[in-house]
Amino acid sequence: MKKTKNSRIIYIFNISILIFFTCLKSAWGFEDPLNSEKNIPLYNKNFYDKECESLDFFGAVKSLNIFSAVNLALCRNPETKAFFFEIKKQAADYGIAKSDYLPSASISGYHNQSKTEPSGIENKNTGAEISFEWLLFDFGKRKANNDKAYFLLLYSVYQHNEVIQNLIYSTIEAYCNLFSSKKEIEAALRSEEAYKTAYEIAEEKYKLGIARKADLLQAKTDYAKSSLIRQKAENESANYLGQLLKLLNIKQGSKINIEKPEIINGLLIADEKIDALIEKAFKNRADIKSVKALKKSYEAAERSAKYNRLPSISLYGGADIKNSNGQGENIRNNNIGIKASFPLFTGFYNTYSHKKAEYAEKSIEMEKEKIANNAAYEVWTAYNNLKTAKKNLEVSQIMLTSAFENKNLTLGMYKAGQNNILDLLKAISSYADAEKEVLISEYNRIIAQALLLKSIGDIDSDVLKK
Repeated sequence: MKKTKNSRIIYIFNISILIFFTCLKSAWGFEDPLNSEKNIPLYNKNFYDKECESLDFFGAVKSLNIFSAVNLALCRNPETKAFFFEIKKQAADYGIAKSDYLPSASISGYHNQSKTEPSGIENKNTGAEISFEWLLFDFGKRKANNDKAYFLLLYSVYQHNEVIQNLIYSTIEAYCNLFSSKKEIEAALRSEEAYKTAYEIAEEKYKLGIARKADLLQAKTDYAKSSLIRQKAENESANYLGQLLKLLNIKQGSKINIEKPEIINGLLIADEKIDALIEKAFKNRADIKSVKALKKSYEAAERSAKYNRLPSISLYGGADIKNSNGQGENIRNNNIGIKASFPLFTGFYNTYSHKKAEYAEKSIEMEKEKIANNAAYEVWTAYNNLKTAKKNLEVSQIMLTSAFENKNLTLGMYKAGQNNILDLLKAISSYADAEKEVLISEYNRIIAQALLLKSIGDIDSDVLKK
């Protein structure tokens, strides 16, 4: 009979634990029971699940266009992932803050036995206990802590958004620079070949005594300079490739082919006034939103520090059952009550916590002003740089037309015997350089447009589809 009573208590205890955790899992689940991650305002898309899994990575590496390059960077760049998991961590802190609104409960059980020598008397004790506590009222401290955690979550989200926008711009910039550098190499090779031919002709004429040594030395110098320009172009292109591979998190030295970045309509910005663009930046920019969220979290921290000095009221209760040596009836105890706690003295912890939160709030206000000032300056410079880039494109197109006409004119004069082959080769080289400048100006304008979009906080991967 003793064995039956003890076994019954242990059995009830085990069943209670099983029922408790089964109900908990069925009601909420263990991943995010308080929905702390629900409706997190992530910027653009979540590039860490199906979007990335479906991306043909090896196909993308063999040949990239500007849109697939941006998507690949968003999927593979470790910085975006690091900030994404920072959001998840902050969401967990938000869940911790929300959990303060729920009661806490614990269940425990024990079974022990002892033997007294030399009498040989054995003692056996078995029991189970469940207890709970629920904070009912705390003058707003939980609300303040909840607000603080929420705004810190928003702060992490906006920081993540800023990283994504910077990455999109950096990828567009590196892609355009790499493509234009390849065209620059082609132009440099054509110029080098022209200057090489000019040097060989000058050398042959000098040997025949129909050219001055000064002409030979000038041709040799021009040829050497063109070789250096070509070498610099190749090295610069290799650096741009390395930069793009870094952004895409691909092994340095990998070979990739990139398609021509067509003029992207989504990057064309209407001729808005600079004041309107600055105002748009104040509303859109992630760094401004993040500092506002951080300020609100500091305000909530200050409230929490103030409420630490106030009392709290809790409901508590519990029940236990125990049996000694399996004899007699089981002893049961039940209790329930309300308790109030009031902090009398905390070693001035609350005083300094309040001061810390107050000064942090004042500091972030200055940071907010600084970021807004920087944002206005970035929009201003990006706006004027875009105007310069557009003008450079216009001028380079005029220069290309002139170089083309000069090349044809020089060719005609050469055929008519009015100038020499050196003049013709230089005209051809100048035309190649003008072609290169148009191309570079074209993609510098794309970069300038992307930078202006970033400066007003309006750049995302979808802009490349518009």
